[in-house]
Amino acid sequence: MAEFLQVPFYEVALAAVIPALLFYVALFIQVDLEAARSKILPMPKEEIPRLGQVLREGWYFLLPLAALVYALFGLNYEPEMAGLVATAIVLVLGVVFPFQGKRIGFRDLYAMLRDAGTSVLDLFMLGAAAGIMIGALNYSGVGFTLTLVLILLAGGSLVALLVLSAIANIILGLGLPTVGVYIVLATLVAPALVKMGIAPMAAHMFIMYYGCLSMISPPVAIAAFVAANLAGADPNRTGWVAMAFGWTLFVIPFLFVFSGTLLLKGDPLSIAVDLSLAVAGVWFISAAMMGYAARPLRFAARICHGVTGLCLFMPANALGAGRWINAAGVGLAVAMFVREKAVHRRAVAAEG
Repeated sequence: MAEFLQVPFYEVALAAVIPALLFYVALFIQVDLEAARSKILPMPKEEIPRLGQVLREGWYFLLPLAALVYALFGLNYEPEMAGLVATAIVLVLGVVFPFQGKRIGFRDLYAMLRDAGTSVLDLFMLGAAAGIMIGALNYSGVGFTLTLVLILLAGGSLVALLVLSAIANIILGLGLPTVGVYIVLATLVAPALVKMGIAPMAAHMFIMYYGCLSMISPPVAIAAFVAANLAGADPNRTGWVAMAFGWTLFVIPFLFVFSGTLLLKGDPLSIAVDLSLAVAGVWFISAAMMGYAARPLRFAARICHGVTGLCLFMPANALGAGRWINAAGVGLAVAMFVREKAVHRRAVAAEG
């Protein structure tokens, strides 16, 4: 991306900070709300191991991660080779250093190879099916033509162009590696977005995000299917759950197209305000999706939380009244907070 935009790499890395932060915040909130809804209790403090003890007993587990990062960025290895190097280091460490009094033996190695071979069969079939689909699109020219047609169908509407471009990005990104997806989309789709007045950094971030979303979007959802194999879960259900938990990835690209502050473009105050509103919006929308906040939410409460989150999420320059919509969201959030406090106070009084 830095090469396409002709900017230093650190500018691209900085621009990606807030969108990544919002995704992780949303993921943490949803997992926390799901745990609360399912009545999964936190681990007692006395059972939480101390950091010093953990580092003394398992410091060598950091070595494979360090080797992976160094192989990728220091030696410029391909991801597959870097993963192979890290795996080899894990095996060596497992043989040399006993963990909880046990070393990896030949039976363990045999079991690992057997399970890995069994798990990878599903991925081979998935990759073959996706490869046939991608090959048909590329060799027939349908993929490129489809992109151009979708862009023309936008008819000069920026929102329509973004929606259609997002669809084209997901289709063209089916099963492709990240770099390949970006190069194709930066060549075919990004110029049209820039011509519509979108900032180059926002346009390229937009296509980058949506080009990679096929990893968690059925029917391919390779990343979700890998997770399903590891967890022994149903692949299709895992794909839909991954899509639900990753909802921010589908929304954030639209936000930073309309609000450059989420890409650290603007004054510090505007960036801080928009980031705070976005984090609050993430919480309310996540609560609406999970159906749980401080307590289970009824249908009407879920709608209120969702509307509040959308109002807080709204970019300042969207619909010509973004800040007024943000103010309405803040008002709704305060009203729901006050009401929740009153309900909690009455419940405590009734129990007392």
